[in-house]
Amino acid sequence: MIIAVESWDQIKDEFIALSVDHYREIALNQDKIPLDPDYDKYKSMGDNHSMIFISVRDNGKLIGYAFWMICQHLHYKSTRWAYNDIIYLDPKYRRSGLGLKLIKASEQVMIDAGAKKIAWHVKVTNDWTPILARLGYIKEDIVMGKVL
Repeated sequence: MIIAVESWDQIKDEFIALSVDHYREIALNQDKIPLDPDYDKYKSMGDNHSMIFISVRDNGKLIGYAFWMICQHLHYKSTRWAYNDIIYLDPKYRRSGLGLKLIKASEQVMIDAGAKKIAWHVKVTNDWTPILARLGYIKEDIVMGKVL
């Protein structure tokens, strides 16, 4: 297994295919909100280094990823923040320690990118906050949603 930072061009095609499985597993309101990623925006953000793409590969095949937005926070402009956009690992590879390796690798990549704060986005319906808690993360915010 190889965990690495890749460019959008390196990961795009395999990500598009794998993201359908990710969407079907965790997305809420699938009957009202279709999967429709802004691939041009992903590329643009990757090109200007405000998005970092971390891949997990098994013999060259993409089996997981973590995408990160990295920027100065609007309220704390002297502090660089890393926001997890998405994280996914093929279910066949879960409970093997590989997910934990992806989380820890993500932390190191964010440190190397100058981030001082990391924020993970975790769905209530797919709650893996106990793993994050074991790594020292705490619940900080609650996000409420409503389809209009």
